[in-house]
Amino acid sequence: MKKIFLNGFLGYKNFGDDLLFDQALKFLPFSKKDLYYLAGKKGRYLQETYLIKRFSRYNFLKLLLFIQKGDVLINLGGIFQDITSLKSFLYYFMINFIFIIKGGILVSLSIDGSDLSSGIAIFLGQYIIKKSFLVVFREKSNLFKEAGHIYSASDLAFLMKAKRSKIKKKYTVIILKPCTILRNIIDFYKKIKDTLLIIMPEDKIYFKAYLCKNFWIYNGCKDDLIQRVRSARFVVSMRYHPAVVALKHRIPVILIGKEKKIINLANEFNIPFIRDDDKKVIDKLKSLSYIKNYKIKANTKVWIKVHNELKRLLK
Repeated sequence: MKKIFLNGFLGYKNFGDDLLFDQALKFLPFSKKDLYYLAGKKGRYLQETYLIKRFSRYNFLKLLLFIQKGDVLINLGGIFQDITSLKSFLYYFMINFIFIIKGGILVSLSIDGSDLSSGIAIFLGQYIIKKSFLVVFREKSNLFKEAGHIYSASDLAFLMKAKRSKIKKKYTVIILKPCTILRNIIDFYKKIKDTLLIIMPEDKIYFKAYLCKNFWIYNGCKDDLIQRVRSARFVVSMRYHPAVVALKHRIPVILIGKEKKIINLANEFNIPFIRDDDKKVIDKLKSLSYIKNYKIKANTKVWIKVHNELKRLLK
């Protein structure tokens, strides 16, 4: 059996990455016996939950030695991006490049092709895709045309099983992140009865002046966040994967932001979308408050094909 190395921003209680990790383990033909994932010390909770091996992302010497023994590298999520940092992209490129040099097999799933902006990152990203065995983008990209080994399909998280909420739908759920119109959005929604404002722990410092009883800070347990979203009657999201969960459970969604992945998700599912620097955001939110958007397109046929190809590969 081939040794498989899962590569991504795993084990940091990032909701989107943990959700992708969970769906990859459920959907793809992995054997836990030969499966490893890259994470820091805080990522031990994934090891304890899924009973698979963790490998430190910070011990570079051991990392290089381990990569030499790996057979298959599987990239998960939005790691090919230079928006947050070119340094982050170069780190992940280094791991992929070593696999290419040693003759290993590269696979990338649910990645973005639109989050590369600098010329060097685009060039290196195209090199990795060209050398890959299999690539699945979560949107169509001008940088990467579909080919024999390149597909586009809705995010892997859309394959999650939708569960009917036992709790009466009582919340309007707002998933927030720092932006220029933050105060306006909070002032608008905190006046609405039964509103739950959700933020990520790393953003707590930005919301210090606004925190009140209707805020919930994500506790790192993805099932808790999923439960709150699927118990909502309506969702406004500045983040990608909470919106995916809402769509999967047929809950009306409005998206706010200017990231390309947010714009692409809005276009794919015909979701109302407002830029997070729009000064008229509140007027637009009022007019869109309970619009319904139940279009679900998970591209299941593509994922079944990917599953079968990986099954043959990992024999």
